[in-house]
Amino acid sequence: MVLTGLEQLVEEAAMQAFDPNKGNDGKKFSSFRKVNVKNVICVHVKLDGINIAVPVINQHQSLAHLAKEAITRLEDTGISCEMEYNQCYFKKFHRDEFYIMKSSDIIKDVLSDGDMVEIVARKTKGSKNSQKLRTNSESTDASSAATEELRESAGIVDDSIVDVNGYEFTLESLMRLGKGEAKLSLSPKTLGRLHETRSIVEDIVEKGYVRYGINTGFGLLSKVVVESEKLVELQYNIVRSHCAGVGEPLSLDATRRMLALRINVLTKAFSGCNPKLAAHLVEMFNKDCMPLIPAQGTVGASGDLAPLAHLAQGVIGEGKMWSPKTGWGHALEVLAANDMVPYQLTPKDGLSLINGTQFICAVGAEALYRAKNCVRSTVVIASLVLDVLEGHTNAFDARVHAIRPHLGQRRVAAALRALCNSTKYPSEIYEQEKHDVQDPYSIRCVPQVLGVTLDTINFVEGIFTTEMNSGTDNPLVFGAGEGVDTEAADIISAETFTEST
Repeated sequence: MVLTGLEQLVEEAAMQAFDPNKGNDGKKFSSFRKVNVKNVICVHVKLDGINIAVPVINQHQSLAHLAKEAITRLEDTGISCEMEYNQCYFKKFHRDEFYIMKSSDIIKDVLSDGDMVEIVARKTKGSKNSQKLRTNSESTDASSAATEELRESAGIVDDSIVDVNGYEFTLESLMRLGKGEAKLSLSPKTLGRLHETRSIVEDIVEKGYVRYGINTGFGLLSKVVVESEKLVELQYNIVRSHCAGVGEPLSLDATRRMLALRINVLTKAFSGCNPKLAAHLVEMFNKDCMPLIPAQGTVGASGDLAPLAHLAQGVIGEGKMWSPKTGWGHALEVLAANDMVPYQLTPKDGLSLINGTQFICAVGAEALYRAKNCVRSTVVIASLVLDVLEGHTNAFDARVHAIRPHLGQRRVAAALRALCNSTKYPSEIYEQEKHDVQDPYSIRCVPQVLGVTLDTINFVEGIFTTEMNSGTDNPLVFGAGEGVDTEAADIISAETFTEST
């Protein structure tokens, strides 16, 4: 979600007020009251891999001024920037495309509130700026370490890279991944886990042990043992047979979330998939190669088989696919344009790709994210209504809500106190003489009404966070460890892919 100028100004106040670990004395909130938001836009600038929100008051200035302000804000954090504001060009991102702009362009002619732009150094041969950039790119390990130390000391976290390991996805990181604002990385530790469980699958295939989905049919055909020479064909068949979705394509944002979630599940290392499959999926995600996934067709009660099959179809080079380089096209051609080849399935891989709840989780996460923003916006609106009606804030007194201590209610009351009762940015309307002793019921009970909504959203977010980081497959492969007999219960057929969200 892209914040408008007004939302950008009040977001920090609302976010901090909702955080029970932050102070709620109201001394540093409500600054939006003094801003003429009609003349202010907020541009989201990406510079040197860091996202910076830059409010623009004078829209008659050039983009060079925007670059200068972004560089200043970056350097205020303690991070040096070699780029010169008049030696760059700009990429404006709109939906799935971007447009080139030059530094002399006037802001009001090319940008609107909430636009996202990236500042890119102009690589002019022999220029002073290009010399600086070459020097920077050829810096020693010591200088790179110094830069990282500066970032850490300034509290800057590189959120453009998300370590995918099956345990640490959050709603916020998932939404960033869906917007294409971050890439994925696989750690050696994660790859080690994948190799460990994969060795069990390979041992089963080699020794001929019968295990569901590896060398048997599926569903009612689970009693049918499949010959070893047909095990790879079995995996392709399970993918192709379930590509039965219908309807409009899923949005690219939702498709990115779905792919990221499936990668996260596989990196828990309980599916027994080939580590090369996980690496291939990460490369696909980072190159923004997104399969076409019909928005309808999931069976829900038994997992998102059809949508995930369409995701897997793109992985093997079949069906339609999108990338920034190509637009929509055949998956084989899109992969080739991005220097990739279709993945060749191995035993268990196909089944590992389609057993799960990642479709419903990807779609539901967006609804949850919007709901959280709705609550924050409603609290801000309530504070404005209270202001206009010359209302009282004593109904939000901390003592009142301490004796009925529902968490959501207390946090909403704290937010309202912070927004309405600021001593640093007092409201002239609020300070006017009051003509009654209490406000209408609908005003006094905002914390109680919105509080239970906030509690519900937090509860649902807990479920989603658990689901995002859960192993969803059948069968499940548990770590071998040295000396463990694979004839024992290292592979278990269970039920971990039924929708719980």
